[in-house]
Amino acid sequence: MTKTNRAAAKASIGGEPRAGENWSALNLNVLGVREDCAWCAIALEMSLRGYGETFDAALDSLVEAVEAQVTFAAQHDNLDQIFVPAEPHYFRLYADANLGRVDTTAGHRR
Repeated sequence: MTKTNRAAAKASIGGEPRAGENWSALNLNVLGVREDCAWCAIALEMSLRGYGETFDAALDSLVEAVEAQVTFAAQHDNLDQIFVPAEPHYFRLYADANLGRVDTTAGHRR
């Protein structure tokens, strides 16, 4: 998977998947938040997380988790298990971050 658009609160991974096609291109909305002393990158459409000392490290960890989930689902012919959305409050936080209404390093609204 390729990584693009490493904005402070989001990142995009790849292009659009279709069943039966190469899954190396997958677009996801990613929310980056600070949790305690680490960064957490959350793939909103998959409810997967990656952690690291920096956002980039958390994003790298998330990419590995996404690849593992997609591979597992494909191997077990269960593509429905790929897209299990994150909790609604993460989508609201993502929207607020895109509108500049939240400080994602503190995890609270302005």
